[in-house]
Amino acid sequence: MSNSVDEQVLLKKVRHSKFFDGDWYVAKYAEVEASGLTPECHYLRYGAELLFDPGPYFSTRYYFAMHPHLRRKNSNPLIHYARQTKRGYRQENTLKAANEIALSGQHSRAIKLAARDLPEKYAHSMNILKANRALSQGSQSQWLYYLNKYLQAVNTSSIALNGEGGLVHQLSPKQSKQVSGGPLVTVLMAVYNASETLEMAVNSVLNQSWQALELLIVDDASEDDSWIILNRLARTDRRIKISRNAHNVGCYVSKNLASKEAQGAYITSFDADDWAHPDWLHSAMQYMSADKQSLPVTSSLKIKMTLSGRIINLCKVGSNFSQGGVSHRTCAATIFERKFFQQVLGGWDSVRCAADTELIARCETLLSSQLRVLNFISSLVFMRPDSLTSHPEYGVIDGKRSAIRNEYRENFVRWQQSLEAEAAFFMPFPHSNRNFKAPAAMLPDSAAVKHVVEAGFKS
Repeated sequence: MSNSVDEQVLLKKVRHSKFFDGDWYVAKYAEVEASGLTPECHYLRYGAELLFDPGPYFSTRYYFAMHPHLRRKNSNPLIHYARQTKRGYRQENTLKAANEIALSGQHSRAIKLAARDLPEKYAHSMNILKANRALSQGSQSQWLYYLNKYLQAVNTSSIALNGEGGLVHQLSPKQSKQVSGGPLVTVLMAVYNASETLEMAVNSVLNQSWQALELLIVDDASEDDSWIILNRLARTDRRIKISRNAHNVGCYVSKNLASKEAQGAYITSFDADDWAHPDWLHSAMQYMSADKQSLPVTSSLKIKMTLSGRIINLCKVGSNFSQGGVSHRTCAATIFERKFFQQVLGGWDSVRCAADTELIARCETLLSSQLRVLNFISSLVFMRPDSLTSHPEYGVIDGKRSAIRNEYRENFVRWQQSLEAEAAFFMPFPHSNRNFKAPAAMLPDSAAVKHVVEAGFKS
């Protein structure tokens, strides 16, 4: 860029921006002083392209991520920002922006940004940034302290660490009063190569304060020690019933298979790499049993983490997707009245991924209503790098669905919107004919499915 009149105008905009700090910029990036250019000139000509930040409260990397066209056009993010708004970061994006900064290792800077710009209504979400900072510093106790502060702010009781094994294996109820009596709840679980997290997940279900439950688990032809672990766990608690598929057919075929054996008045599912909050079922049952006008389906919230405990998927606050930018509606732990599930819905679509989303959307279309989402964290969801959700072809990366998932969603939305009679929403298991087209890559082998269905759930 030449030293033109136009450049002088842009330099003035950079210099006068509340987010530009020349002294900080020079101290942060050694090559600036060596260039012989003023800080604002260096940022305008080279800094943004190098992903340098103009000051401690503006993330160039984050802004380019939010506006990818700017980098293609070689446009300066700080100039663009000045033109778009009179106020620094838009408040609803503060948490996401702060998280981007934290991912670069600048945790204190991220927390300062959140403290300044996060809407007061969602100030409690800042505790998650502090929890992640504590984890980066190796302090599990501080991680737990800030996570519990967040949980308490969203109507969820504190949890504890029992001091044994890795962090995810230490999770335990703090003090949870057992609830006897009440309707039986059937929990379905499909397992595939989950030996690292399986015992944690199963125990978190068994340790529910709501004791009237049965846990039906299908091992989907695991190649690791999952089946050995399941046999050991089943011997310790008669509420567990296990079965093993001869072929791998996917979690939804497995859960459909188990659902046929359900004895509970209510039915739900839980993943083998998640941790259930001890009051999950009790909170849901209190609502569903007390309110006779309630819908026959109730969902709740989840927090996503890595296996190391770093809380991920922080996003825009105040949206339908996530009010506080941290927790998100869970599909897997949604609770259904069993009669409604078996007689009206039929079951999950027999695909390898995304069927939870389709089932929830089917409920919403059928009931002509947004489902009740309890303001309660029912589960901590651990994102394994080898899971389908993390897969670049089949999963959801940084909140963006893969092309296959998008195609699948377009197809099921089109089908659901075309339905009128309640009976048309029923999805039989096993499928003789599909209700709508699904990408071929999402479908399990039909011969394997037939063999597994014929064998049935063998406890």
